[in-house]
Amino acid sequence: HDTRGTGQANALAAVQAGVTQLDSSVGGLGGCPFAPGASGNIGADAVAKAPPDGYTIGIATASTHAVAASLNASLPYDPIKDFAPVGMLGSQPYVLVLHPALPARNVAELIALVRARPGTLNYGSAGVASLAHLATALFANMTRVDIVHVPYKSSAQSATDMIAGRLDMQFATIAPSLANIRTGQLRALAVSGKTRVAVLPEIPTVAESGIPGYEAALWASLVAPAATPKAILARLNRAVNEILNSSDGTQALFAQGMTPEAGPPEASTSRSGATSPRRRAYARNDTPSPALVPSGCPRGRSG
Repeated sequence: HDTRGTGQANALAAVQAGVTQLDSSVGGLGGCPFAPGASGNIGADAVAKAPPDGYTIGIATASTHAVAASLNASLPYDPIKDFAPVGMLGSQPYVLVLHPALPARNVAELIALVRARPGTLNYGSAGVASLAHLATALFANMTRVDIVHVPYKSSAQSATDMIAGRLDMQFATIAPSLANIRTGQLRALAVSGKTRVAVLPEIPTVAESGIPGYEAALWASLVAPAATPKAILARLNRAVNEILNSSDGTQALFAQGMTPEAGPPEASTSRSGATSPRRRAYARNDTPSPALVPSGCPRGRSG
């Protein structure tokens, strides 16, 4: 069972396609583990324990290298010490969507609506401490609003209930939401990253919408076992950057709402280290927020 959810899995499909291209460009990799389960932690552990010969690389994400470390003290790998960075792949923000029955047309109106009806509006996610859950918890904390969390087993299930009107809002994965946004079944208010996204250029960021400093996104990078020689890492990094800077590589990620982030290997290490403290606070409920208290089961929309 892959607990990343359909949305995140769709986004990483483009990444996996890029890794396949990388495999060809460097003359064959021994393995790129995409082992499902435990939010990708099984695959990450396999990479950490693989021979450091450059023939095994894996995908590290905000889930495997930030959230997992925040929630699991007995994680079988250290997200920093057990891996050598190959390079960033890209990041994918979420899109804040509402059921169209709600009157809010922008983030400011949504905040006013929730404050007028504290504890009555709800939001969905792919589970407690999923990235979408933490994105909404951060939003609720920064805006001081009370929204009820309804956790699901996957983002596909919560998306279905959004369309049906059983959920009021959620931070949704962009690619699977596009068709419903364009047909008016969902109303998009903002995207959660630092910048607007190419597939929804008219939608502002949450920060642009009056919440400066807000950012929440799924990032993905490539990693190798910790003792992999620097010369091998440099070769892999060059190949990754060539793919990310190519038109095919860029378009594959743009189509999933991801922004390519070519750069040096160290960029992925700094991203993981910077992400962990803030996610730890929300994942462990160190910063109290009503949005972190899950409801027992989905309920009817708070019309």
